[in-house]
Amino acid sequence: MTWFWIGIGSNHQPRDKLDLAVGLFRQNFSAVEVAPYYETPCVRDGDAHYLNTVAKIATDLPIAALKAFLISAEAQAGRRRDTQRVALDLDVLLGPGLRHPDLDRYLHVAVPMAMLERRGKPPGLSCCYEEVVESLIANGAEPIRVAK
Repeated sequence: MTWFWIGIGSNHQPRDKLDLAVGLFRQNFSAVEVAPYYETPCVRDGDAHYLNTVAKIATDLPIAALKAFLISAEAQAGRRRDTQRVALDLDVLLGPGLRHPDLDRYLHVAVPMAMLERRGKPPGLSCCYEEVVESLIANGAEPIRVAK
């Protein structure tokens, strides 16, 4: 089994879409841990706020098959690439030999990662996820909060 961390986000019926993604993960993977859902302001003016989280999954799928599964799950949720409304966005954030650049760039990724990994260190950095969160906040990142 290989561990992967998957970023999950939606700004169109977001709770339903995140619940759908988590349900699909639990149906298809042997181990799934999910951070709390966070409400995140959209970076583009006028767009709906997002709900975001990170899921840690264990799978024997090769990366190409995992990415195909994620694309299929996005399509099942109604994802369209021609609109600002994002039904479901699923990104591999971390896995063997894989590191998404957003791991230490945005709170909507760093905060759920910190909840799952606490003192774990992002590849290529000397600090832990909690310190990444502290640094982003100190540098003016707009705070996010646990969704109700």
